[in-house]
Amino acid sequence: MHDSRQPVVYPNPNNRSFTIDLNFDPEEKVSISLIDLTGRIIYNSFQSIKIKSYSFDNRAPGAYLCRIEQNNIILSQDRLIIQKQ
Repeated sequence: MHDSRQPVVYPNPNNRSFTIDLNFDPEEKVSISLIDLTGRIIYNSFQSIKIKSYSFDNRAPGAYLCRIEQNNIILSQDRLIIQKQ
């Protein structure tokens, strides 16, 4: 069963553009990190709205980890697949 409060990243796989729906209205900013398979954080930003789209035209196709945190608590950590365009 899917917890409706869990953040959702879609589409996945994607063509370098995806949307993050937090499924709640954050009272504080939420940290969004894109991590490569070596563990290096290649992108980090803060999201303070429920739904936001991201575009990574300069990222190589492959598997990444998308981590969503708030107050040092991991809300979601899922594999994100970026495909060739």
